[in-house]
Amino acid sequence: MCVNVWRAEKVLIEGVAERSLHCGQHTMEHRKRVFFAIVVAVLVIFGLYQFNMLTPAGSFLSNDLPAAVSFKTTVKSKAMTLTDLQGLLEDDPVLLDYTRGLLIEPAERDTPYALSQPNLQDYSRMNMSLIIYSLLKHRKNGFFVDCGAFDGEDASVSLALEKDFNWNGLMVDAGPKQIQRLLLKGRKSWVAPTCMSTSNKSMMVSFMESEMQSAIVNKDTQVGNKAVVQTLCIPFHTFMKVLGIKKVDLFNLDVEGAELEILKTIDFNRVKIDAMMIEHFNNKEPVQKEILSIMEKNGFKLYEKNAYDFVFVHTSV
Repeated sequence: MCVNVWRAEKVLIEGVAERSLHCGQHTMEHRKRVFFAIVVAVLVIFGLYQFNMLTPAGSFLSNDLPAAVSFKTTVKSKAMTLTDLQGLLEDDPVLLDYTRGLLIEPAERDTPYALSQPNLQDYSRMNMSLIIYSLLKHRKNGFFVDCGAFDGEDASVSLALEKDFNWNGLMVDAGPKQIQRLLLKGRKSWVAPTCMSTSNKSMMVSFMESEMQSAIVNKDTQVGNKAVVQTLCIPFHTFMKVLGIKKVDLFNLDVEGAELEILKTIDFNRVKIDAMMIEHFNNKEPVQKEILSIMEKNGFKLYEKNAYDFVFVHTSV
């Protein structure tokens, strides 16, 4: 009888162990599936949040608003699209609300940077960050607008100012891949995953992503196999009003040929700007002359014209 009891206990123990092993394997597989589902969901939400659509060159999908944008408006319409938002004046309450929801907050100051070259003193071309810092009399805690921010590191004129001299600011770029890389850098400034309008109104555009040659394009532009995103460009003063900014220490304008049009939208009496870098590389001589004329009329002195940019400092500095 003792032998039978022992055998029964052995069978029972082996059965429990087998079921426990099976349950453990089942639980582990279940956890893996749940974890994978969460990762996929996060990536999908991230993509929707940043870019309302990304399609192969030359093709466009619907223009619904980015799904994760917190968009509050008094408009009674149940659903609004980006097309509904185009043509709104820079101070329109609906456009201001949309822009508030679109902006991505800065990383905390104690968040480590995640840079590919963390030990550089200046990330900009020809050490322009340190030159600007010197021209502004070693100014700390400044505010910049970096329009055409690319990935927030490569050739960035704003990174050294932010990293070493406690500046912050607004980085604007509509390139999906560029913004994805930028958000991984740990930058301590606001990010606008869109373009700056060439008008005092919001405007729908087609934006071609092509590394440092990314730009607004029209239907006649040959884009080859490059990705194109359809997006809503926001006016300069809309951004400034949303952020409560009335003074900009440095405005870097690098948008591959649309610099003059954006420059014409700026009311220098409404927002004071102490220094500007304006790319001239993709602009022909008549456009360059008009840029110089506008800056001179608004009290700026040309400090330097290098191979890529004009560098201006206001005479009040």
